[in-house]
Amino acid sequence: MAKYFKAVRHPHIILLDIPRVVMIIFIIFNLIAMYFYTGGNVIDPNISGYSISKNFFSDLGRTTSYSGNTNWVSFFFFNTCIVLSGMTFVLFFFEFFLLFRRNVINRYIAMFGTLFGLLGGCCLIGVALFPIDLDIEAHRFCAKWTFRFFFPCTLLYSITLFRSKRFNNSMAFGYLFWSLFVASYVVLSELGPGLFNTEGGLIFQVISQKAIVFMFILNVLYQTFHINTFFQHRRARLQKHLKRAPSEQ
Repeated sequence: MAKYFKAVRHPHIILLDIPRVVMIIFIIFNLIAMYFYTGGNVIDPNISGYSISKNFFSDLGRTTSYSGNTNWVSFFFFNTCIVLSGMTFVLFFFEFFLLFRRNVINRYIAMFGTLFGLLGGCCLIGVALFPIDLDIEAHRFCAKWTFRFFFPCTLLYSITLFRSKRFNNSMAFGYLFWSLFVASYVVLSELGPGLFNTEGGLIFQVISQKAIVFMFILNVLYQTFHINTFFQHRRARLQKHLKRAPSEQ
């Protein structure tokens, strides 16, 4: 069983190829969902179409929009890409943890980071499984804890990467900045202006959500660049070792 698992696992695919492809799918599917959104937002059900500054991402996943019209096209594309993204994070952090097994301290820090990453990925999937117009409490719980779990995840991995000699510190700084952005968003979502108080409050919260999602996309692409460099260096070391081995015999 262990040999089979080792044979079918492809770290390069899980850590590099799948995240890049899914981020592209995420962008394309969200643009399609925005185009077909049937209108309305939390304070104005009469607004037509999707507003970048007045509609949350979760509005796209509703079965019925705030305008009262069915929203199945947006529902399908948005929730599909959210499920794919959550599954990608689950696979990524599980596989990423395996790169830090050599050092005991790094292994345990990465293990807890992965635990929070897995929980965050599962909550992200929950955002899609519980559309806000069908189960508002479950949806808000999953949306809230997605970011709360990703904060300790990224912070712990930034510590692990700073300690590790296998990765450049620029990747650790990427995780550190990511964790700070997530923490800032959590604070702003709790202490910022309320959604229902003014239109300005809604715009503030919506733009904040768009900004943190944009940072998620940038960071995923940024870290795949470093992971690709890691695999290239490891492949070069292996080829160098294989070339040197016959001469030593």
